[in-house]
Amino acid sequence: MFALAHRLDGLVDLPVARAAVRARLTERGVDGFARELEELLAGAAAGGRAERRGAFVVASWVAHILAAGERAELDALGRSGETAGLPLVRAVFASCTPRAALPPRARLAEVGIPVYADISGIPTRRWKGQSLEDWRIQREWFTRSLPMRLFRMRDLRPRAILHHDPVFIARLLDQKWMSARDAVAVAARRPSSAAIVVAVAARDRWLRVAAVREAVAENPFAPAVLARILWAAGARGKPIGTSIDS
Repeated sequence: MFALAHRLDGLVDLPVARAAVRARLTERGVDGFARELEELLAGAAAGGRAERRGAFVVASWVAHILAAGERAELDALGRSGETAGLPLVRAVFASCTPRAALPPRARLAEVGIPVYADISGIPTRRWKGQSLEDWRIQREWFTRSLPMRLFRMRDLRPRAILHHDPVFIARLLDQKWMSARDAVAVAARRPSSAAIVVAVAARDRWLRVAAVREAVAENPFAPAVLARILWAAGARGKPIGTSIDS
């Protein structure tokens, strides 16, 4: 088993696994980490379970870097792959630029929902004549009942998943009433923006879902590095191990 895959194998908690990737980069430096990544990607291409699972963790790490707007490390890996003659690292990290983008000055259509609108599905106001105690009981009931929260969002939901703002989309994806079908719809929408696709990939809840990974990998508006590393991890079907993804 390759060194990086060995480090990541058995880490069932995705944030812990991402931290292990970060630690390995710090320990080995960009060039040493790039060589380990080359071995990992080669093993993943050959269908190795641990290597594909390791590539999935690296994909999650990449998504979080992109979500934070910190691309310098990814660009450095691309340069290292070029200099050291590592074809897989060079191909994956050559560019963060999406394969498609909106034309200059174009923007996604707006859907008429404020970016910070309440989308929790939990009542925020008392009905006329409703006592404070009854309102608290009602809120607690809605908090426990995801179907009722989804029912309250039934009219807003179709427009919400088409929202133009990545901040709103990030808030939407964090709602407990959101379903995997909704997350796939957000990840697969076209036209879109790199920030919206990254917002999906940076949510561990959704990146664990195979259909979401495939939608992100196939979306031409996704940053190329994210799409490539997801395909290396086996974005189609149910790859990479049962502990982290499903």
